[in-house]
Amino acid sequence: MNKLYIVLNHINYALLAIIGGALNTFSLLAFGFTVSHQTGNVTRSVVTSLNHSPERFYYIMLPIVFVIGAFIAGLIFPFPRRHISKRYGGSLLFLGFFLWFIYQLDLTATQQLICLAWMTGFQNSIILYFQGIQIRTTFLSGPLSNFGYLFAQVVKGHLYNLPVVLNQLFIIGCYLIGAGLGVRMQQEQCALTWLSIPYIVTAGIFYYIAYLTKEGHHNERAV
Repeated sequence: MNKLYIVLNHINYALLAIIGGALNTFSLLAFGFTVSHQTGNVTRSVVTSLNHSPERFYYIMLPIVFVIGAFIAGLIFPFPRRHISKRYGGSLLFLGFFLWFIYQLDLTATQQLICLAWMTGFQNSIILYFQGIQIRTTFLSGPLSNFGYLFAQVVKGHLYNLPVVLNQLFIIGCYLIGAGLGVRMQQEQCALTWLSIPYIVTAGIFYYIAYLTKEGHHNERAV
């Protein structure tokens, strides 16, 4: 069960990182703004505000909407999170249908940006863990920092950190695949609704992991 649990979780890490890379790249190419990298948006909000640029509205709005998404996730998920529950599956299922729904509407570019920033804020706050390390799937600052720091530990001879190093490298690679997918989708003018599919698949896997976890707890009590 432990091996299956690890494999299923890594499938989820991959799908969520691919979605994160695709959403962010698509929004950057289609609208000229990132929806997940809020450090740049906050910095530019100061610059554009001081320069009285009309773009300041977007750079101020996107971080706020991102935080609202994280806030909603905080209302749903307890802290600290001890194990994966059905809430993970339900939340990802909701994001998949939400993404499909917003593209059935005739939304303006600004409205689409608001929806995508909210989604990435929500997704980024669905925190996953691998051997005590937080897994973030909508931007690469965390995985890159973790990779560099833990790789140094491996170089120093602490080989027990190697699985986490490979995990972070895996997530970075999946994000880059998602970024490439976002480029192709924008070039081919594909609707982002296609990303609803990996969201729904991820939701199903989370439901199954929650089932396995529950069964494992029952078996431990029985013993």
